[in-house]
Amino acid sequence: MKSISINGKEFEEYLDEHVIAVRIAEMAQELESMYHDAIPVFLIVLNGASFFAIDLIKNYSKPCQVAFIQLSSYAGTTSTMEVKVMSEISISLAGRHVIILEDIIDTGLTLKVLTDKIKSLDVVTTSVVTLLDKPSRRIKETEVAISGFTIPDIFVVGYGLDYDELGRNSKNIFAEK
Repeated sequence: MKSISINGKEFEEYLDEHVIAVRIAEMAQELESMYHDAIPVFLIVLNGASFFAIDLIKNYSKPCQVAFIQLSSYAGTTSTMEVKVMSEISISLAGRHVIILEDIIDTGLTLKVLTDKIKSLDVVTTSVVTLLDKPSRRIKETEVAISGFTIPDIFVVGYGLDYDELGRNSKNIFAEK
């Protein structure tokens, strides 16, 4: 089993890149069925979701648009319980179907702030798609349209997920030992 070390913490392989790729292709097909007559806007939550989002969008064969927003709520391995908007959305979402792409949902606080913001912009629909879902940590109720993998309460890095901004560039996802 593969392992990595980041800033003195040890992580072991949790999800292999091939398992991730297969699930992302399935998720893209699910989205094509959901939005068969619409041109959705994929709203990528930076920085973590960018890896997942790019691969998902490459598998999405229908017309779509892409926008970005940067939010922050973590320091190290724990949530700060405060969501900071680091950058605004790059295009108008009024009258659009918006698909929020997240790397991981745990407490739901970040997503609650974001979905409230999006709904105030006169969108047609808002859906949440996440690579990883940690429902055992939920503080705010969150409706997730599609989840790649449901995981227990573990800290994970790789494939866009970081520990103090390191580890994002791994093709696999690793769990803290």
